Amino acid sequence: MHKAFKRFVLLKFSFSKAMNYSYFNYIIIIVLTCFLFTIFKVRSKPTYNPFDDLFQIDLRQLNEDGCDTLSAECGYWNLAKIEEDFAVYYQIYQLGSKYVEAKGFVFWMDTFRMSINDYRPNMLDSFPISSTKVDRLEEIIHKFKFSVDTVLRDQVRIVSQNKIDTVVLGAHTYLERYQPRPIYVRRLDVFRPAPMSPIQKFKK
Repeated sequence: MHKAFKRFVLLKFSFSKAMNYSYFNYIIIIVLTCFLFTIFKVRSKPTYNPFDDLFQIDLRQLNEDGCDTLSAECGYWNLAKIEEDFAVYYQIYQLGSKYVEAKGFVFWMDTFRMSINDYRPNMLDSFPISSTKVDRLEEIIHKFKFSVDTVLRDQVRIVSQNKIDTVVLGAHTYLERYQPRPIYVRRLDVFRPAPMSPIQKFKK
C-alpha cells in the first residue's frame, strides 16, 4: 500500500513536471514566433486603392509596377501610378524608406489657359463641375467600390457601396505651365495620412 502510494505520488509529480515543461515550451514558441514575425513581417502587395486602410505594403512592388517617383517637397516623395486622367499614389519620407506615410488620389478635371494677371485665387475652383466629369469620376471610383453621393461647386462627396465610409474630394487649381502661355489645371483630390505617421500626429 505504502509502495503503491509512493509510485502514485512519483507518477503524479512526473506528469505535472512534464505538463509544466510542455507549457513552458509552448510559451517560448509563441514568443519566438511573434518576435520573428515582427522582424521578418511580410508586407502586403499594394492594392492601389486610395480609400482602403492598407498602408503597410511592400514598396519594392511599386517600383516593379513602374510607378513614377515625384517630389512632394520637404523630403517627401510620392510613388504614383498614373493613368490617363487620374493617379493613385503612396507617400514616403525620404527615398529608400520602407514605410508609407500617406496615400492619396488625384482626378484631373479641367484645363484653363489665361494670363497670370487675369487669374484670381479660388476663382476656377468655384466653377460648376460638369456632368461629364462626374460620370467619369463615377466610372473610376467604381473599381474602388465607391460611388458619387453629392456634387458641390468645390468638392465631391463619395460614399462606399456599403454606405459606411464617406470621403470628400476637394477641388484645387494649380499652375501647370507658365510658358509660353500659362495653363491652369483643376483637379479633385484627397490626401490620407497613415494612422501612425508623423503627418497624422501633426494634424492632431
